[in-house]
Amino acid sequence: MPIYDVFFARPDLDLLRPGLDGRQVLENFRLWADGRADLVARAEAYLAGRGAPGR
Repeated sequence: MPIYDVFFARPDLDLLRPGLDGRQVLENFRLWADGRADLVARAEAYLAGRGAPGR
């Protein structure tokens, strides 16, 4: 989706940072995976491309 392009273009994006609920942003994406599998895949690829495997 085009909105994902904007999201992943952020220079300050930290998908491993804990959110207000204590879970990493990536973990929240995984919990929302129903209907958003493409977001999870992009997030994991984003991290892998930067040498930071998703935990």
